[in-house]
Amino acid sequence: MRVFLISGKAGVGKNEVAKLIKEYYNEKEMSTVITSFSKYLKMYAREMTDWDGKEETKPRHFLQTLGSVIREDMKWPYFFIDRMFKDLEIYDRYFDNVVISDVRLIEEIRMFKLEVENCISIHVIGNQSDKLTIEERNHITEVELDNYKGFDYVIENYDYSKLKSSVYKILGEVK
Repeated sequence: MRVFLISGKAGVGKNEVAKLIKEYYNEKEMSTVITSFSKYLKMYAREMTDWDGKEETKPRHFLQTLGSVIREDMKWPYFFIDRMFKDLEIYDRYFDNVVISDVRLIEEIRMFKLEVENCISIHVIGNQSDKLTIEERNHITEVELDNYKGFDYVIENYDYSKLKSSVYKILGEVK
């Protein structure tokens, strides 16, 4: 099983990259699942607030705060990483590829690179969402990877056809 770690700031196209990876492998008749670390935060947010689950009404500040509370205040720094490793045990039975579409922290990359033999990190750069407040833009999940140099690939997303070409080129290199 291959695991792809897709990182980047809010709104740069991480989900687009994830969908392109799935499309590429579907064409090769290989099964691919797209998942995210934030799925648990989003589940909690739907249970704890009146959020309808739609992207355009996402309570980003609440999600960022809740993630920080779990990792820091509740002293579970690996909570989301541990859950994803358990998910991988399930996915490994059904899928050739797993795409984690919302990598935001160095430790997420480091732990997966240590534990997963075939793990590829792709960092997406582009125009960050202008819908974020200054506080949201400065949250650790938006800035921690700014100076990180350990990505396997860095791609730009300013034009869809160039993005698709870049993703497909990477996938052609991946074993």
